[in-house]
Amino acid sequence: MERLHTENDLENFLLKQRGRKITIISAFASGTARLLEAIAAENDVQVIVGTINAFTSPTFIEHARALLHQNLWVDFRGNTSIHWKLYLVSPDIVVIGSSNFTNLGVRMSRDTCVVINDGSLYEEYQ
Repeated sequence: MERLHTENDLENFLLKQRGRKITIISAFASGTARLLEAIAAENDVQVIVGTINAFTSPTFIEHARALLHQNLWVDFRGNTSIHWKLYLVSPDIVVIGSSNFTNLGVRMSRDTCVVINDGSLYEEYQ
């Protein structure tokens, strides 16, 4: 298990991935459209994002829809939408913690995440 932190943040971890299937599940997303583009250029990416307190940026949704087409799901149930912060990297990596897919979240300045290499756990979350 590895802990991500400000010197080894989630953004850099995701940018290092090549040729993987990456699933990003986040309570909300904002300001990470360019990061999403960079990750999607090297990987098969799908995003599931919530709309808790309407914090997911409409600009992010529009950009992600254009980039990912059928691989974007938005949970529009507002305060009852998903609250997870989970990043799955095939075939066996689970990143879980408190980091939303936002500029602040992926840089780990106030959040925490752990990287778990466990194929069984990966399959359970799939």
